[in-house]
Amino acid sequence: MTQTAPLRAARTILGVALVMQGIGVLSQAKAGGTSLTTTMFMTWEWHEPTSYAIEQGLAWLGLGAGLVVATRGTKGLAVAMTGLLCASSLATWYQGGKPFPALTLPAHATRLALPLAVAFAFDPSVRGTRRVQHLEWILRISAALTFTAHGLEALRLHPRFVDLLIVASDRLVGIRLPQSGAEMTLRIIGLVDIVVAFAAVACKRVGIVAGYMALWGLVTAISRTIHSGWWGVTETAIRAANVGVPLALCVIASQGRSRPTPCGDARRCPPHRQTGSGEGTGASTSSPPDSV
Repeated sequence: MTQTAPLRAARTILGVALVMQGIGVLSQAKAGGTSLTTTMFMTWEWHEPTSYAIEQGLAWLGLGAGLVVATRGTKGLAVAMTGLLCASSLATWYQGGKPFPALTLPAHATRLALPLAVAFAFDPSVRGTRRVQHLEWILRISAALTFTAHGLEALRLHPRFVDLLIVASDRLVGIRLPQSGAEMTLRIIGLVDIVVAFAAVACKRVGIVAGYMALWGLVTAISRTIHSGWWGVTETAIRAANVGVPLALCVIASQGRSRPTPCGDARRCPPHRQTGSGEGTGASTSSPPDSV
């Protein structure tokens, strides 16, 4: 398999995740707004309807930009999308009101890196193996930051995580965890998250680690829908990057590297000269007749 095959697969995965994330952001904006609306209304003292209208307009623009980036990889739109997502994350950090706001930016690292990763996967200025390697490290670092932040939140017993564990265990397996059991489980999950985050940047072969990260990202995203029903679908869609980023990393890393040829690149190797009989110069090399 050539290097372009895993790159194309990763680009598709990231593009789908980007569009899903945009749909989730738009749904959240239409459902009542986010910390961005709160900042415009409460901090900047703009009119509340104006604040909602601006955020919804930005969400529509973000979804449209996401569609373009996912199909064409336009760098300018990708940078603008990342800037808008950063503004939303900074508003969440500034407004507070949620546990551990200082961890907001690293917790959202996969969301913030997603548009840039898609654009980089399209970038024709970086070719071949180098582009794959650079994209791999963008995905490694962003996934590791998100897992580290979530691991720290779990170790510090994020109330939302405890609630998700209790409700999910009750609805899925019919066992209602006590508060103490949920907290102990959450601490184990937090420790595993941090170990996995370290492995994502320290291990040379990261395919299995990335596969686990994608699976766990899917589980935690779906847990929002399990907990809140259809109201949680928006929260699940917003977390598409937590699945798409490590899944794309898994696809890239699992392909490995092509075995190097003696001259480094088979396409640049000179024709191999063979010195056996009947080859090389094309002249006849038949042995002289036996003497009589």
